Amino acid sequence: MRRKLDATQALLQRQIDKTQQLHQAVNSRDMIGQAKGILMERHKISAERAFAILQDESSRTNRKLAQVAEQFIYSGAEADRT
Repeated sequence: MRRKLDATQALLQRQIDKTQQLHQAVNSRDMIGQAKGILMERHKISAERAFAILQDESSRTNRKLAQVAEQFIYSGAEADRT
């Protein structure tokens, strides 16, 4: 009986972890989309170019793309590209 309970708890924990990861992925995607939209409107550029700008900043600063997008959304400041 105890083994069944342990197995069930382990399965439940895996499902909880998976659900949390999916929520995080959706939130990240939404933030990246918002940041792209802001860049597109501000600079009258394509979605591909806006995404490339976010990718470049992510690579340059060694931060995750979602982190770059989130910071941009809340600060409105773009990286200096000089």
